[in-house]
Amino acid sequence: MDSSPVFPSPQPGAAAQRRALTRHYKDNPPPMGVYAIRCEAEGLVCVKASTNLPGAFNRERFQLRMGGHPDRRLQQAWRTHGEAALRFEVLDTLKPRADATDAEHRADLAALLALWQEELAA
Repeated sequence: MDSSPVFPSPQPGAAAQRRALTRHYKDNPPPMGVYAIRCEAEGLVCVKASTNLPGAFNRERFQLRMGGHPDRRLQQAWRTHGEAALRFEVLDTLKPRADATDAEHRADLAALLALWQEELAA
């Protein structure tokens, strides 16, 4: 009698499906750009940039909900007025260039962020 454990073999298309999902992820990067978090009640505007806008919004909300956001003014506005008083909005997006490196994308984002900070005086 064979005492080796029997593991089910992966489905024949599982590896191909995994490769297809990986390719789709690489071919469709998340949107990058400049965003703002506003609190009208406080007159507060925080302008930031990210290479992953949906991820940045999730991170900001998580930090605010947990009470550990690095921007103390924003955290205080959250505590005082609640989540409904803060508005998260995309100000501008940056289309990724196929020939650009990550560092070049970050430099483009930094320039775009500086323009928006100057415009909004944030």
